[in-house]
Amino acid sequence: MAIKSLFNKRLNILLFISLVFSINCFAQDKPRRVVAGIISSKTVALAYKGQIDTLVIPIASSAYPQLQKALSEDELFGESVSELVKEYRKCGCGITSLNYDITFLNKDILSITLNYESMGAHPDQYTKYIVLNIHTGKPYLLSDQLTPGGLTWALGNYKALMKKRILADKKDFGAEMDTSTVNMMNERIDELTVEDFTRQYAFTKDGIMFTIEQILPHVIRNMEPDRDWEVKYGIFKVITKPTALVKN
Repeated sequence: MAIKSLFNKRLNILLFISLVFSINCFAQDKPRRVVAGIISSKTVALAYKGQIDTLVIPIASSAYPQLQKALSEDELFGESVSELVKEYRKCGCGITSLNYDITFLNKDILSITLNYESMGAHPDQYTKYIVLNIHTGKPYLLSDQLTPGGLTWALGNYKALMKKRILADKKDFGAEMDTSTVNMMNERIDELTVEDFTRQYAFTKDGIMFTIEQILPHVIRNMEPDRDWEVKYGIFKVITKPTALVKN
């Protein structure tokens, strides 16, 4: 009887530990299942004369039909994947790689960056920033999140930051970066409007990341300043709209 009693006690302890472990695992896995339930990956191989590249394509769940349309092949590539595969097979050119990162996701908003590589006259890399309402599939604009005054404040601070970066880069490059290159970059920054500034952005777990399109031509792009600027959500408290779908 003593042995049986001891066995039952140990069994109860093991069951209790197992229950606690299961509850903890469920709580930790839930956010990952939500993400996986909205976006999954489709991998497509590209082949040209023994050269292999891949496309990792975000696929929206059928539970979100409008999001599916917003992330359709035509929206991501401007053509079907089958046409893209055919083009690559002929010349190893066109879009040669795609990967993506989900930078933010809540019950209403998906922020995703698409990282492309392409081959034309020269190899190129570029990133598309997409922020969507997962229910409507429509873009979630910065003007939906921030007040007009907030956008003006962000643009002014971004310009000042970029001017500082250009000046610092000039000191680092020295004579290699000539005056015409510096002037080209400064003029581009001076010309930025709120509309230009709000075309490329991403929400992250910590804040909003602003960026702009590349400034310099390909041959001197190594002198391009860092164009990214992430601002913590706390900074935006007084300039966030009450109707914003991303809460600070």
